[in-house]
Amino acid sequence: MSMVVTGGLRARLIHDSIYFGIRDGLQQLGWFDPSPPRQHYPINYTYEPVENDTEVPPNTVALSDENLSEVEAELGSSMVETSWTYYLDFYAENDVLGKHLINDVRDILGGRMPSIGRNDASMPVWDYSQATPVQIFSVDIESIVVDRAHDFPKSWQRFWYSCSFIVRDAY
Repeated sequence: MSMVVTGGLRARLIHDSIYFGIRDGLQQLGWFDPSPPRQHYPINYTYEPVENDTEVPPNTVALSDENLSEVEAELGSSMVETSWTYYLDFYAENDVLGKHLINDVRDILGGRMPSIGRNDASMPVWDYSQATPVQIFSVDIESIVVDRAHDFPKSWQRFWYSCSFIVRDAY
């Protein structure tokens, strides 16, 4: 008999799985390789959003989730569909690097990278509280949008790229 994960634990496991899923995809594509032929400064991937007035080191990737919404998924039951809007911001050292990495993220999320096992627009959710994490369910990834800042108020935001997406969970 399996336990249904609910509430804050479910939300945390989803966020952790999105974070690690993107990180693992970027790792498989070589973005965190420390040695040549890398032609850019190291990539720093952080679990939390960056405040708008905080100077960001070049090549920082920051993940945040916002705007939780919930709708009934099935009439007459307690089943709901919960969705979060996520943002992955990349403060690149230059335009070429920004375009490259953010579009890799887009294709990781969209399931268009079979070479690294990303074949569909969903993300497995893992129970990281186990000594050996186990997959407990999946969430859908929808409405992936890539954007670049044009009116950047700070110099470190000059090559600021963002990927927004919706994570949808029904249970």
